Amino acid sequence: AQGSRALAQMRLEELFADARWLMSARNQKSDRKLSASRLQLRAIWPILKREIPLVLTANRAGDISRALAFAKRQQIRLVISGAAEGWKLAGPLAKAGIPVLISVDQNLPSSFDTLESRHDNAALLHQHGVRVIFHANGESHNARSLRPLAGIAIAWGLSKQAALAALTHHPATTFGLKDIGRLAPGMRANIVLWSGDPFSLKPR
Repeated sequence: AQGSRALAQMRLEELFADARWLMSARNQKSDRKLSASRLQLRAIWPILKREIPLVLTANRAGDISRALAFAKRQQIRLVISGAAEGWKLAGPLAKAGIPVLISVDQNLPSSFDTLESRHDNAALLHQHGVRVIFHANGESHNARSLRPLAGIAIAWGLSKQAALAALTHHPATTFGLKDIGRLAPGMRANIVLWSGDPFSLKPR
C-alpha cells in the first residue's frame, strides 16, 4: 500500500470480500476479475472459517482500534502483533478477547507509531484480562532471549505466573496447539528444575 494506511485498509477489505465471494461453490468457476490470485484468496478461507486467527501488526493505538473494528465486521479471530501502544486499548482488547504478541523491550519510540511505548505494557494489558504472548521482535533466531525478556516484564509489574503463561499456555491456546503449553495428564511437556529464578538476567 506504499505506506498509506487508508490504502492498506481498503486493500485488506477488498481481499477479504473477494475471498468470501470465492468461497461460494457457485462462484468458483466465474471469470470475475479478483484482487488477487485464486490461490492467494483460498489462503484466507481458514481465517474466514475461524479455523486460524489473522495476525495483524499494529503498534499505534489508532491502528489497533481500526484492526478491532475490521475483525468485528469480518467476524474473524484476530491477534495483534506489536501493540506498543496496546496499553491504551487494554479494555477493548480484553472485551473482544483479542490476544497480543508483544516485544517486552519495546519501551522507546522507534517510529511515530510507537511514541507511547512503555515497559509496563505487558503488566497493564494483563491487569485488564488481555492474553499476552511474548515474541522476540518477530525474529525466530532470537527465541533464546524470550526468558530474560519475560524477566523484564516481571520487573515492570507482571506476575511470574502470567509471564510463564505468556511463554507457554497462551501461545499454545491462541494458535490451536492443544497438546502442549501446560502440565496436565495427556499433555506433552518438559519439566525443567532451576537452582534459582528462571527469569533472572543473572548467568547460571
